[in-house]
Amino acid sequence: MSSKTAISEKVKKIVGELDTSFVERKKAIRRSLLAMLSREHVVLLGPPGTAKSLLARTICEAIQGGQYFDYLLTRFTTPDEIFGPLSIKQLEQDIYERKTDSYLPSVQIAFLDEIFKANSSILNSLLTLINERMFHNGSQFLKVPLISIFGASNETPEDETLNALYDRFLVRILVNFVEEDESFSSIVFGKAGSLPIKTRLSIKELDSLSKSAQKVTVPKSVQEMILVLKRKLAEIGVALSDRRWKQLVGFLKTMAAASNRRKVQETDLLILQDMLWDEPSQIGGINDIVWDTVVAAEYDAETLHTDVKSIKETFEKSHTKRVKKKDDYGYETDETEKRKIGVNEIGFKLYITQIKDLEKSLKSARRKVSDRRKKYEQQLTNNIWVEFSGLIEDVEKELIELNKVDELLSSLRSILEEWPKEEDVGEETEDDDYEERRRRRR
Repeated sequence: MSSKTAISEKVKKIVGELDTSFVERKKAIRRSLLAMLSREHVVLLGPPGTAKSLLARTICEAIQGGQYFDYLLTRFTTPDEIFGPLSIKQLEQDIYERKTDSYLPSVQIAFLDEIFKANSSILNSLLTLINERMFHNGSQFLKVPLISIFGASNETPEDETLNALYDRFLVRILVNFVEEDESFSSIVFGKAGSLPIKTRLSIKELDSLSKSAQKVTVPKSVQEMILVLKRKLAEIGVALSDRRWKQLVGFLKTMAAASNRRKVQETDLLILQDMLWDEPSQIGGINDIVWDTVVAAEYDAETLHTDVKSIKETFEKSHTKRVKKKDDYGYETDETEKRKIGVNEIGFKLYITQIKDLEKSLKSARRKVSDRRKKYEQQLTNNIWVEFSGLIEDVEKELIELNKVDELLSSLRSILEEWPKEEDVGEETEDDDYEERRRRRR
């Protein structure tokens, strides 16, 4: 077994052990673990008593051989409590320096509870440490070994001064109370959350995984999906920084490497649902956009349906007119009716050409959706990271809708072929009207 495969198997075991210990926390487990593996930061948001702290601490235990720092922040937390106390010996020599051993600047993994209670006295140093992995210790600007910070909070920050800190957390996860009776019983009467993690990754293995992630490629099809996703998010007023998009791609690469893959897959994008929102109110709309981007064809059924309908409406509007009805004696009445106007040969060929173009687009769309269905079935086999319930069904729905477009196109072609041609429809003259009235009088 290669080292890459061994690491991938270890990761699967860790996920399995966490799933066994925590109920109704599959999404939080996978997102949080991947955040740590990709050296990104994660914040767990939810009401008190939802095991946010316990889950974060347990996931942090999956890394062996690294130092760990755990602290509950308040509005009165001082820099000494987070970054270490000032060195008295150094002060005696007029050197301003902190003793950082066992404090945040010296650890690999950290858990900061009530992260958004951070006050201005520690905020700037915290921002630099989280983002740049650097720490100002007196006159020295030191590189820190930090891998990942887990934050927890009951709510998103309301103070605008904390927006920069909030932005440093790539992964945001809502954690709510359990809903199922079985889960509740497991927590109250069982051992949920108390089972230890037996499988662990070493720092060396984590470094190896990071190197493997750097070699993972992003296929053109996935790149195009990300561009579509970016445009769709902009349409609803969600704009992410270039830095954040870069981090998201790195996250996807780590996910692929952790699965012992060399390429990012289209279905991997589903995991981005928890990294694109700022406020919980945005989650529903963003989730739909991500889902539709993964499911829909490049030229989807809705677009084709609109195009067919537009051609039909344009044709009928251009080749019908309302005329007054005539009575039994050939005289005009106040009532009107639609009458077909003959289509000339050039116009007929133009519409047929448009239909043929749509038929080609339809054929291409059906082929792509069909291929996507087969590809997704393969991608989702043994995929432990994304929730894909209903994905294949939705792809199949797209095929059904494309079949409906096919029926509309066939109907439109029949209408055109049966429509009277220009030479078949002559203009009525006054003599024609006179002869018709004479015939009816007889």
